[in-house]
Amino acid sequence: MKIKSEIDVKTNQRLSEKQTLDLHSAYSKNVLRDFYEMVTVDISQLNRAIEDNLRQMKTTLDIKAADFKGTGNLHEDSDIVFGLLNPYKHKEFDFGGYDMNQFVTNKNYCRYRAVKLLKNSYGPDDLMFDYNFIGESGIMRGIQGPDGFSGEAYKQCAMAHHPKTLESIKMFNLDKTDYLKYYEVYQN
Repeated sequence: MKIKSEIDVKTNQRLSEKQTLDLHSAYSKNVLRDFYEMVTVDISQLNRAIEDNLRQMKTTLDIKAADFKGTGNLHEDSDIVFGLLNPYKHKEFDFGGYDMNQFVTNKNYCRYRAVKLLKNSYGPDDLMFDYNFIGESGIMRGIQGPDGFSGEAYKQCAMAHHPKTLESIKMFNLDKTDYLKYYEVYQN
């Protein structure tokens, strides 16, 4: 981090990871956001507390403010905080009313992700959104709630592919056989 290297040089001391993250958070909030009116986007890894067996036995799988790695200041100093969750990876096969096994492809890719809005200084928060996730392209599209989510809807999500549609094939004058070969690679 640029801030860490400048602070190390100016203070002639090494800071811990937590001290560096706290300083970065304060700088982002007080200088970049409040003084220069800039928008900063910080990406933070979650700590391993979400994988704790005791926690999984006593509560449902969920992202909490304390799960952010290194420091709570990143969460506290932010206006909006989102978390991305793959319940299947945590062996949570019944999540939010969905059957996670139904979202899994024959290559064992789970096509479901939950996005949790943990904090929103400007409106409602503590909300969960459900998405069909196509990892090969990073595409996420919203899905309907679990009530009435049928076997066909699960199949469509699990078999979803890169959005290289027939319309784009026509637009770019691509050969249909190339598209079908491409589609087949992601389905097998």
